[in-house]
Amino acid sequence: MRWSSVAKTRRNFTIFSEKGSLGSQIRQFGQNGKDRELLAYELPTMNPTISAKDLSKEPPRSPRQRIGGYSILARTIDKGRAVLNGTTGEYHYNCGLDQMLFGFKGLDHEEVKKLLATGASDDEVLDWVNSHGRPKSSAEIAEFSNSFEKIRPYDDPKLRQLFEETYRPLGLDPKTSTIADYLDTDDRVSFKK
Repeated sequence: MRWSSVAKTRRNFTIFSEKGSLGSQIRQFGQNGKDRELLAYELPTMNPTISAKDLSKEPPRSPRQRIGGYSILARTIDKGRAVLNGTTGEYHYNCGLDQMLFGFKGLDHEEVKKLLATGASDDEVLDWVNSHGRPKSSAEIAEFSNSFEKIRPYDDPKLRQLFEETYRPLGLDPKTSTIADYLDTDDRVSFKK
């Protein structure tokens, strides 16, 4: 059972919503952190305050779609919101590619998920990303994003065979195709109308 908590301050108390496989418990804690009372118990439902894609029906945004100059951020946001709404399909939040962004900025994926749980817009997420973790210049962000979009798994001997087997059925040349090419093509093929 996975539990996550999202804190919202109300007067002298903090409200925590814990989501598990059996539903959500909303508890109220005092400033000293002691459990005050169980406020509600809810069955799992989509969070109406979070606008999230249903990733079993449509793909997240392209890794090339930049927000504030950051590659992969839009896609990471889509997957994080979908996790909170239980609509991730076969996608994974905090995958190795998301971790590249988190590592570059020095961000904790759980903190980002907490922010997303507040219903933060893309612009609010960008402001938060820019004000947390390691400060980065526009040039550093552009370098990260340009490098990210050029990653070719074929260049890594440990990944070469796996990606040769994965790229070819999509009509991609493993020697020249990037991970961004693969993700965009796989999304397009997986969600043909």
